[in-house]
Amino acid sequence: MAITLKHNFPFIARKKANHILVHLVTEKSLKALAKTLGAAQKAQIKAAAFSGLPESTLALRNEKGAVSDILCGVHSPLHYYDTAFAYAAAVSATGQAALPQTSFAFAEKPDENAIIGWGFGAYRFEYLKSTSIAKAQLVLPTNSKAKAAPEDHLRAVYTVRDLINMPANHLGPAQLEKNIRAAVKGTGAKVNAVKDKELLKQNFP
Repeated sequence: MAITLKHNFPFIARKKANHILVHLVTEKSLKALAKTLGAAQKAQIKAAAFSGLPESTLALRNEKGAVSDILCGVHSPLHYYDTAFAYAAAVSATGQAALPQTSFAFAEKPDENAIIGWGFGAYRFEYLKSTSIAKAQLVLPTNSKAKAAPEDHLRAVYTVRDLINMPANHLGPAQLEKNIRAAVKGTGAKVNAVKDKELLKQNFP
């Protein structure tokens, strides 16, 4: 029997009461963004010596001390894992307890890689856990065509990661084959399993 893998992607359709913008910046674009910020936020950037280097992040706070924006340095062009760092910064700045009441959105329209990277950051192996931990939810319209492709990509990556992380007593060769067949069902892909005496016939080690 195939193991049932359930994937909880970190995307929602509507923003929540506590909504935080995520700015993807380079060293060059940070200067332009800083001109649009208030004096307090500019001071925070200066105090942290944040320059927009790839994989660096900074949470900016408003006059009440609450996180209002997250800056994430990225490569140009954007790398898959750039926004995984933004995800980590979102969780760290907000805290697990506040995540269910918080939503996030990219300040500018994201490309596919940015959405996928956020999903990479959210991955956790949860098959053996009774409850899921809260995730940093990124706002994406449900009718967005840009959402389907990233979710397909993430579903494939999450499935492979889950199968790699699965303890051997939960996933033997037979279960692995069944999960692979289940994963490619409806895609047109063909699966050829070589097992038992066929291994010797085909000179497998």
